[in-house]
Amino acid sequence: GKPMTKVADDLISFALNRLDLIYTELDQQKILFSFLGALISGTLCVGIIWLLGALFDPLYQSEDESTRNFKIFLFAFLISVIAGAVLGCMLAKNCDK
Repeated sequence: GKPMTKVADDLISFALNRLDLIYTELDQQKILFSFLGALISGTLCVGIIWLLGALFDPLYQSEDESTRNFKIFLFAFLISVIAGAVLGCMLAKNCDK
């Protein structure tokens, strides 16, 4: 049979060739734009929440309110990251045309 290193090399080259077929240039652009959109919108969300906290001092009076506000922040952050990723993907499609 073949030496193990030759088999491993064949498997790696086969996998890389398959990846080239799966990820076209447009797919790479969609992934990049989606990632950047999620990163930017997540950063904006954190910045806006931080700014609100700085302007209005403490937005809570008790531990329960603090926990509630943190849950609201997590929900807003998740929504903003998803929206940014979707918007980035849509922008990648529009850049292709």
